[in-house]
Amino acid sequence: MGETKAVIRQPQSDKHSLELSELPFAFGLGVEQLEQQTTKTRLLPMLNKITVKQRLHKLEVCFGCTRNNRYCVYTEEGDQIYYVYEDSVCLMRQMTGALRGLILKMTDEDQEDVLIMKRPARCSSRCFWSCCSLQVMDIIVQQDKEKAATIYEVWSCCIPQYRVVNKEGSLLWRVKGGTCHYRCCSQIHFEFLTPDGERAAAVNRECQGCDELIGASNTFSIHYDLDARQRLIILGSTFLVDLNYFEKQNRCW
Repeated sequence: MGETKAVIRQPQSDKHSLELSELPFAFGLGVEQLEQQTTKTRLLPMLNKITVKQRLHKLEVCFGCTRNNRYCVYTEEGDQIYYVYEDSVCLMRQMTGALRGLILKMTDEDQEDVLIMKRPARCSSRCFWSCCSLQVMDIIVQQDKEKAATIYEVWSCCIPQYRVVNKEGSLLWRVKGGTCHYRCCSQIHFEFLTPDGERAAAVNRECQGCDELIGASNTFSIHYDLDARQRLIILGSTFLVDLNYFEKQNRCW
């Protein structure tokens, strides 16, 4: 009879072993949920142009009262992907108008928060007596649970200007508008410029015809070719431009 040889199996190398930490979603979500989260995460990066439309409410037109702002975000094909609504105090909306403090929340089709934008009550750049307290808005990416960037208004006599910085305070973009201040029935352009002066994104406020005569609705188109996080920051920054530049109630100018 032949000799029986013992077979000894060597342990697999660590680099080929699969650690539990390498599968953060596999044990918590099903395949269908994983596909849904992947679609939501990658939806915005695939879009080089989106449109933001402010919703017009009849009560504001008929009675002149200021309601919470509401916006819808659409793809270039007209499909709605996000909904944005304002959370603010009614008394502050009527008394301080466009200078009120507020919180904007952007949700997806499942009513899950995507972006949160917080703006305290401050003056505008045309209030010369209080130019040290200009508009500012924090932009929070809900997926990261932390502040991603802040947009600051820069005092200017004629041209609207803003600065967008990251959470460390480093400059991401400078935002510059046009010299034309005739807002009704005209297109107005804002550009997001890198510290080197290159254009990173363009925001165009489109003419809305009769809706503009009552000052109740704005529509923006945003063009960019950036990564997902940067696109969300630029989208959030656009709302401060809308609130600060196009809302007219109780302004200093």
